[in-house]
Amino acid sequence: MTTAPNASTAPTPGTGPNPGPAPITLAVHGDATIHHPAERGTVRVVVGFRGKDRQTIVRSTTVVHEQIVAAAKAHEQRGAATWWSADQVSFSSYQDYQKDVPVARFRAGASVEVKFRDFRALADWVLEIGGIDGVAVQVTWALTESRRVELERRARVDAVRDALTRATDYAASLDRPAPRLVAVYEPGLRPDVVASGGGSPMSARMMASPSGGDAAFELKPADIEVTASVTADFVV
Repeated sequence: MTTAPNASTAPTPGTGPNPGPAPITLAVHGDATIHHPAERGTVRVVVGFRGKDRQTIVRSTTVVHEQIVAAAKAHEQRGAATWWSADQVSFSSYQDYQKDVPVARFRAGASVEVKFRDFRALADWVLEIGGIDGVAVQVTWALTESRRVELERRARVDAVRDALTRATDYAASLDRPAPRLVAVYEPGLRPDVVASGGGSPMSARMMASPSGGDAAFELKPADIEVTASVTADFVV
């Protein structure tokens, strides 16, 4: 009788007469931050009055609002501003008290936003309208849309590279070979992990520099920060 030879079976990794080290999974995060000077400044002008005479309140708000809109149009026509909008108007009544006696009051408000590319013109205008009764001004800073998209792309690439660098350092400290990427997760997408607050913080400031002679604003917007963050799994 002839007996068939036994089929040979390849040893399972990590077993056999000379088993290698068991694979290790490295979970790391990667971060990147890119700074870039602000390219646009948006002036938000809020016009508001309140008082006991309805017609006076409405008229005062309308006159100042028209003045601000006319200036916004002029800045756009001269090229100092890229766009403007005036789409917020409000009017309401409320009850106030004078010596415990209810008194009817009225308030009206409107807002205008103007996005500037010319920061000198922005500063001059803020100084001009800041002294108008009933006007409140706020300035925010930003990048152009195309620049923001470009920097977000670069930040994502840098964040992945940072994760790879971390994994490589850990592997070297463990005398393991170069890490092999298994998965990359954006914030909030890693299974069973609750995302913490994130985003792309943007900050800037506007510094008043009162000196002798005519008042002037010294603009010093802080650089815009564009950030990216990932977590990644590697095997070594």
